[in-house]
Amino acid sequence: MIKYKLKNAKGISLISLAITVIILIILTNAIVYNIRDNLRIKNLENMQNDIANLKDKISNYYAQNGKIPASLEFTDSDAINAIKKTGVISEKVDTGKFFVIDLSAIDNLTLNYGKEFEIVKKNKDSVNSCTDLYIINEDSHNIFYVAGIKIENDIFYTNYTKNDIDKEAVNLRYINNIKIPEGYYYDETREDEFVIKSTDDTQTYKWIQVNDTTNSIPEGITTYTSESGKTNNIEDFIKSINTYKGYYRNETDGRLAVYLDWEKWSPYYDQEGIYKDKNGDTAYIPKDFCVSETIGENTIEKGLVVKDKNNNEWVWIQVPRSIYEMTVHDEDYEGIERDLKLYASPYSQGNSSQSYIDEWYNGCGISLPEEYNQLKNRMLQSIYNNGGFYIGRYETGIDGSINNLNLGRNEHTSITTSSPKAIIQKDAIPYNFVTCSESQSLAKSVLTENSDRTTSLLFGIQWDLVCKFLEEKGVSKVDINLNNGNWGNYNDTEIPINSTNAKQFSSNTWSAINGTKSASQILLSTGASNKTMKMNIYDLAGNEWEWTLEHTTENDTMPCRSRGGGVSVGYEGNGVNCRSFALIDHAGFEASFRVALY
Repeated sequence: MIKYKLKNAKGISLISLAITVIILIILTNAIVYNIRDNLRIKNLENMQNDIANLKDKISNYYAQNGKIPASLEFTDSDAINAIKKTGVISEKVDTGKFFVIDLSAIDNLTLNYGKEFEIVKKNKDSVNSCTDLYIINEDSHNIFYVAGIKIENDIFYTNYTKNDIDKEAVNLRYINNIKIPEGYYYDETREDEFVIKSTDDTQTYKWIQVNDTTNSIPEGITTYTSESGKTNNIEDFIKSINTYKGYYRNETDGRLAVYLDWEKWSPYYDQEGIYKDKNGDTAYIPKDFCVSETIGENTIEKGLVVKDKNNNEWVWIQVPRSIYEMTVHDEDYEGIERDLKLYASPYSQGNSSQSYIDEWYNGCGISLPEEYNQLKNRMLQSIYNNGGFYIGRYETGIDGSINNLNLGRNEHTSITTSSPKAIIQKDAIPYNFVTCSESQSLAKSVLTENSDRTTSLLFGIQWDLVCKFLEEKGVSKVDINLNNGNWGNYNDTEIPINSTNAKQFSSNTWSAINGTKSASQILLSTGASNKTMKMNIYDLAGNEWEWTLEHTTENDTMPCRSRGGGVSVGYEGNGVNCRSFALIDHAGFEASFRVALY
């Protein structure tokens, strides 16, 4: 029976088995090929995403710095020719050299490829032996991946194909770090001088280099227009020449000139942020503030300028994180103050034999000692966490006084809720005839009520830190401590007037002024003279005495403190670090204030 069953049992034939095996092989190969294809397509998508990300970041970098983040030339001709064979390099557009993108110069960058940049960064001689690199053409700004992504018989090196190749190069905004104005484009370079054309191709202008500071219109120029269309504005034209070291002159009619707008601002920050300048220095930017994009105002090294939505202008005072040796954490207020005082110790005493300290007194404008200490701790913690603080770019002015001489204060009138608002803007009449207490009340109301930042008079330690900041950035100790006659408005100092809207206070009235302030005890409007500016801060030396929140422990009858000197004194011995003391109810024509933001 067993043999019978085995003999008659039906099994799988060899033919059926062979067919089954073939089908399985085909299916397996199809699955393997699909997996490989999917991986290759994924790799291609990763490269394309990388390049799109790089283009966006490099575009922003170029707009801010006037150059691409690349300095190491890529000269491997075999690699470049391989890319050319795919048709994605244009003889018309990609006319410049190729450079390795400096990935370390770009913030917040995450890539799938380009890892060999770290090798090239350490050893520049390895540049032409590496392929996991992103390179960029200096003229077109087109980006290519040297290794390429292979899919079957095709290799892809960028995020477009030969059918989508760019027809035109990018619209260059800078040549040799010199900006091309809006409404014009780069035409050519002739003997190291470059030429631009208007977008309608009707006008040609050549860049004229001006290395020396000027106070007058270039000879022969009769009509000068800014890139935004402002015509024959003398102050703007001269400031543009001095800021950008040149201007554009019409090649056909040499009487015509085009100049760059010297006042440019970034978009307003819609949330708190960190600004990193081209030198790698950083500053905290509050919500609803914007950053100056003007050369000389957009780096911390030269004095970073920001503006709030009320058009008040501020300058960042950098305090290095490296100074904190005794501080434990951001609520160690005593430790923070000790370290700050040690750092700014050359300016803690000034020119006075009396002792000054940041502590509450009746008449400082803050009702209770507890409130004073809370404000002081908030200031110390902010400086520690943010690496600095802001001060008003100008002495505080009166809202509405920029174009209205009648708003000038000629005598002390107590500050009430109906008094004009305090502003920090150029060409304003200083908010004088105010007591220290009134100044603090005005200072804390400069920002809008919904701001998450705090404003007040400067504490004494903040003023000391301003002095130290000036020293760190190259201002001599003599100019800070003693003799400010070369950059301060005192009663015996001649001051050239640069602003066309400048005003002067003389014989108890405000009037327009131009040329030079020469008479004694002449108070000027805010930002009237570029001579009074250091690190983009105006009138720290002289013009007005500026109330602070410090006081002396040795003179209870005159506890109020002011700094910087004013037009009522001679400049000898009166520097930025100069201190004076006064009665609680003192409010004179030389008594004003500056605002701190933290």
